[in-house]
Amino acid sequence: MMADYRIEIPHFHCLNYYEADRVMRIDVDFRDPIIYLSADLIEKWLPPNENISITKKDQDRILKNIYDELLKNNSKKRIVLE
Repeated sequence: MMADYRIEIPHFHCLNYYEADRVMRIDVDFRDPIIYLSADLIEKWLPPNENISITKKDQDRILKNIYDELLKNNSKKRIVLE
């Protein structure tokens, strides 16, 4: 089964999280040997979806999705879920 989300890393300082027709930019510094992820990073969707509210449940789901993808695709980095 295909995931209903994906991530892209366009720059060393952020990632784009895609879910359905929405996109979220998340500030993560990929130059660091340890990548720290927390719910505080999950803030809002990019326009035109910036008015869609993000619940705690949404934050947790998005964070887990990002964590799983980074673990799968960045084996040289240590990823810490805070």
